[in-house]
Amino acid sequence: MKTRQGFVSNSSTTSFVAVCTEYKLDEFLEKIHHDEDDDEGMSCGCYFLPNDHLVVYGDGNNDPSFYGMDIEEHLKNDETVSAIKLKFKEIVLEKYGIDIPLEKIDFDFGEVGSG
Repeated sequence: MKTRQGFVSNSSTTSFVAVCTEYKLDEFLEKIHHDEDDDEGMSCGCYFLPNDHLVVYGDGNNDPSFYGMDIEEHLKNDETVSAIKLKFKEIVLEKYGIDIPLEKIDFDFGEVGSG
């Protein structure tokens, strides 16, 4: 078991607090050159894009389910979820050319992991 700031999980899962979306997931995966059949880059259900501070979250089989931005640090700095959603939208539009409608960006938390 591991504990991370109030979250307890086993070693094959990762807890998250994120703004995220499924909007145009396949197009996003193409743009980051992620091969859905190759889960080697997935770690505990997540594929991290460190240069963009973005994450692809996987299901129990490490298949990509949605992508987003971990917001734990942003919340600690008193940023609002609305402001973080705008930041996420701007990053994805600027770097990947995908214009996500704000209503398609969710605030979510939970665990993802490999089965």
